[in-house]
Amino acid sequence: MEAGEVFPERIERAVSMASVVLVVIGPEWLSTLNERATDTKVDFVRQEVTTAIKRRRQGKAVVIPVLVGETSIPSIGTLYPGLRDDVGPLFNYQAHTFTPTDWDHQFVQLRKLIAKVSGITSLQYRPPVGTVQPYSVIEDLLSYHFWDPNGRLQALHESIEHRSNVGTVACSVLHGMGGIGKTQLALKFTLDYRDRYAGVWWFRADGEHTLQHDALECCKEVGVSVPKGHHPGQALKRWLERREQRWLLVFDNVHTSDRLLPYLPRAGNHHVILTSRNPELSGVADLLKLDTWAIEQGVQFLMKRLPDAERQELSALVTLLDGLPLAIEQAARYIENTGANVRKYRMLVEHNREVLDADEGRPATGYSASVTATLLVAYQKLSSDARLLLRLCSFAAPEPLPEWVFDADDSLPERLSETVMNERAWDRTVGELRSYGFLDRVQDTSGGQNGQALILHRLTQRAIREKISESGDDFEALQRLLYAGFPEDPINPQCWPRCAALAEHAIQLDRFPAAGHCDPTILVRLWNRVGVFLLRGYGLYKEASCLLEKASLIARKALGEKNPDTLASRNHLAEALLAQGDIPGARALHEQVLEARKSVLGEEHPDTLRGANDLAETLWAQGDVNGAQQLLEKLVKVSRRVFGVRHPDTLEITDNLAATRWARGDPVGARELREDVLNALRQERGEEHPDTLACMNNLAETLLSQGDIAGARALHEHVLAVRRRKLGEEHPDTLASMSNLAAPLQEQGDIRGARALHEHVLAVRRRKLGKEHPDTLASKNNLALTLQAQGDIAGARALHEDVLEASRRVLGEEHPHTLKSKNNLALTLRAQGDIASARALHEDVLEASRRLLGERHPDTLLSMSNLAETLEAQGDIEGARALHEEVRKVR
Repeated sequence: MEAGEVFPERIERAVSMASVVLVVIGPEWLSTLNERATDTKVDFVRQEVTTAIKRRRQGKAVVIPVLVGETSIPSIGTLYPGLRDDVGPLFNYQAHTFTPTDWDHQFVQLRKLIAKVSGITSLQYRPPVGTVQPYSVIEDLLSYHFWDPNGRLQALHESIEHRSNVGTVACSVLHGMGGIGKTQLALKFTLDYRDRYAGVWWFRADGEHTLQHDALECCKEVGVSVPKGHHPGQALKRWLERREQRWLLVFDNVHTSDRLLPYLPRAGNHHVILTSRNPELSGVADLLKLDTWAIEQGVQFLMKRLPDAERQELSALVTLLDGLPLAIEQAARYIENTGANVRKYRMLVEHNREVLDADEGRPATGYSASVTATLLVAYQKLSSDARLLLRLCSFAAPEPLPEWVFDADDSLPERLSETVMNERAWDRTVGELRSYGFLDRVQDTSGGQNGQALILHRLTQRAIREKISESGDDFEALQRLLYAGFPEDPINPQCWPRCAALAEHAIQLDRFPAAGHCDPTILVRLWNRVGVFLLRGYGLYKEASCLLEKASLIARKALGEKNPDTLASRNHLAEALLAQGDIPGARALHEQVLEARKSVLGEEHPDTLRGANDLAETLWAQGDVNGAQQLLEKLVKVSRRVFGVRHPDTLEITDNLAATRWARGDPVGARELREDVLNALRQERGEEHPDTLACMNNLAETLLSQGDIAGARALHEHVLAVRRRKLGEEHPDTLASMSNLAAPLQEQGDIRGARALHEHVLAVRRRKLGKEHPDTLASKNNLALTLQAQGDIAGARALHEDVLEASRRVLGEEHPHTLKSKNNLALTLRAQGDIASARALHEDVLEASRRLLGERHPDTLLSMSNLAETLEAQGDIEGARALHEEVRKVR
């Protein structure tokens, strides 16, 4: 109600417009009503009930008493005498009862009862105030001329509602041949019934990459974390199974049900729609078969588009096109665009059909000759530029291909590059293809200048590839375009939207017979970039490994075992193995690549030095800090001599060497190296370059370990200020700086300031990365340490227990982060006086550290020290002394 409205009038008007009135009656309802009957003030409940009863008597409303709180319908005799005429009739109506043990079922029954009432609008989901419904579909592709003469949309709605029961997932399959309109129908359903769902999400089921990409995007949208190495579909599936609100999931172009198992929730009240040409999917859901249009239906469709055409000619055309919706739509576009008469068009199609009917592959694929015939007729009318562009796009994935990729004119055939450079000529060429129904122009979200992308129906793509394209030339031209357009720096987050826009187009290049015409060097280099993007940008470690392994196999076969591109593929594959936790496998592969590079390129080639640096990082991850340091010491000398002290590779290797020195207890040596690196970066790259800021951050950590708190704080504050200004408040690097700054603040006694920073970082990471992302867990751990410093031991313990539970589940029992969580919880237990539990945890950590990292690893020595202090607190002075002496001897 708006301010200023008259209360009684507003109530009267609202009840007078209602088709259903629920009168909710609880244990105190009758006594309160009787008390108010003697009051001089207006009783608005009485007014509402009285108005509702009058409307029921007039046949304008249904009135349902709803009993809650284990109450029963009162008798008329218990009412105050003055109320019996007005309210008494209510007690004669059949009531709907809610009981605490069966609330959900009773609610559903009440909802169904209401839905039967004439005039009730369809059920809707209203998102909470301040939130937006998660919604992602390819709505740009819905035809302006969508038509559903067979009532399939209503049939789909009835099918999916029929299967809906509380706690079950309702699934329907839209089945039919290519071009029958399955995707169009699914799109129309999502648009018409969107407001019935808490979320609507579209999955492109053509390939595993697109499925995982769409699942990952949905996880980001709703804040579901996807741990490293885990399947985003499974993470989303588990989240959906815990949702009470209904979601609609659409999986477009499904080949087999096996691929969907990680994505389909088994619990919840969700709706799922699959589109497929595979009739065997009837085993997993209701099968709704889509048929071609009857002759009269096709004629009606065409008459709306071509009102001047003769009905007899339209009937003959629909018959010739087998009533296939896509072919009829394309025919209408062609005739509208060219002004040709229907009879002439039909004769052109008949002329091409004779050849196409001999296509032996047609029955197996489910394609209709009418589609190809229609396309060939239109193709003959295209300009040479439009034909070339169409043939190039036919080898892309059935996903939006951003128009900015065609800006790489050096990779285009000469005659098309001139068109691309002329904006008006380009728009004219694209418009020509659109007008004949070959492709659509949709919104591009990858950050291109013109913000548009081209997309072809997969039927159109296949027909053009098989009947028209010049396989070798067209395929290689697209391959060169993708290679020229794919960012050279797939590690840079600013490049990730452009990487994502081209990734699927690059991945599927090996699925055509024409792949034998490709340049293996370009293909391997392109897949190397895509693999690194999948690894760093999406965290799809298994998919990255699979693609990089493919690239490696092609490179070894076509280019040779020791070709630089082959070695690059294998080196990237080692990085993917390391990210998956296969440290021995990564080390073995890095060592093989390094030896090969030494023999082929020489000891001092940049690739050799970078490979050795990668191997050092793997040794570090394995706990072999000594081995990593020895290797880096050699690398620094060679890199300084070959490239110079200020070369970026030299500076990176030197910074890694500083980290190993710090880890081995040489903070002075680490500080000297990092100060040298920082001075060089300031001079070479400037004060605000990302590499300079990263080195400042590392130096600040070294200063902090030396006890130079003020120096560490000053550096961290400077880095944070620059990153805030250049990257924004919520950039990952900015959040890392906030977290790092909290440490010197806490050391200086500003615990409130440290806590505020940790709480802010934790809130942002929870929202952007999810509750169980490693960075989120690290923030929660940092906050717990700050709470403990504030004296909130109970709060710290609760957070540490949460972190340990999540780390065990996400990372594993013996992951280094899990061991650190266990160690921190042990320290908190000791602070609470639970010495026995703390000792048990410290002993577990020390045993695992010795076995996994070795006796001399810094983490092992820290575990010894912590256990010694716990033994001392327990009164075991001799045991504590023995451990302290062992630590001192090693150090």
